[in-house]
Amino acid sequence: MNDAALRDRFLAALDAGNRAASMDLAGYLTGSMSPLPSVVCAQLGLPAGSAYSVAAHWVLARGAAE
Repeated sequence: MNDAALRDRFLAALDAGNRAASMDLAGYLTGSMSPLPSVVCAQLGLPAGSAYSVAAHWVLARGAAE
């Protein structure tokens, strides 16, 4: 699966509230420097312009805490 497809699936999992899929896909995006859509940044409480890697680490940290 290419990077764009991974990012799309990650966004879809976040939007659907699919925690398991979000965490699984986050593991592949921890090094992605592609910018996250600003709407998603706002939804997650991340600074505008954050990279997918920031969201991936946020998802993984949140999942580990629960």
